Amino acid sequence: MLIIAIPKSASTSLLKTLGKIHNLKTIQSNKFQNNAKPDGTIVLHKYHTDVRRIGKQNIDKFNNSEIIYKQHIYPSENNQLLLKSVKKVVLLRDPKEVILAYRRGIKKKVHNNVEGFSEGMSENEWLKGADNIGLTSDLNNFFNLWKKNRDEFTLIVHYDRLISNPTNEINRIEDFFNLRRTDYKVKLSKKRYTRQSKVKIAISNMTLKFKRFIVGLLNP
Repeated sequence: MLIIAIPKSASTSLLKTLGKIHNLKTIQSNKFQNNAKPDGTIVLHKYHTDVRRIGKQNIDKFNNSEIIYKQHIYPSENNQLLLKSVKKVVLLRDPKEVILAYRRGIKKKVHNNVEGFSEGMSENEWLKGADNIGLTSDLNNFFNLWKKNRDEFTLIVHYDRLISNPTNEINRIEDFFNLRRTDYKVKLSKKRYTRQSKVKIAISNMTLKFKRFIVGLLNP
């Protein structure tokens, strides 16, 4: 199962919520981070390692009914063609809101610096800067080109509706993926995917392994 998400759209919260409700494995794959940037992008591929040109070898995994993938797949002609017959939920958010969400993330130290911007820049400076470097164009294309894919293999979900009525949107997704319908009020998991969190997880894992190593030495 595949969720294609524009950046900063609560996609990780959605992913974790669905995984928890249905006891499914959830993944944001980096298997194609070394692929070429997708045609049409200007800068978005610099901010997200899965904004890449996908290949036929990447497709089979997205049809796995036991795993939910969440990816920032740009709607280039190649990517849309390969995913044409893959069932996918497309999560979209207004591009202007996405840009300002990047800014809030920087100010709150949620993620690392976004190339071309700084913490001290105002909202208007961020918006103007995004226009100048092509980020606005990339996000508008992401939003508009995926939104045009209204067919039997594509379910469009909007960020504002997901936040305001998560139960309804979760039910729509469950119906689309043929999952059991949740019959209680859903609250989205407060999860986010960041480079910072990945580092913390890695450090935590290393610490745990070290503790086990010491315990092993003391209790042979």
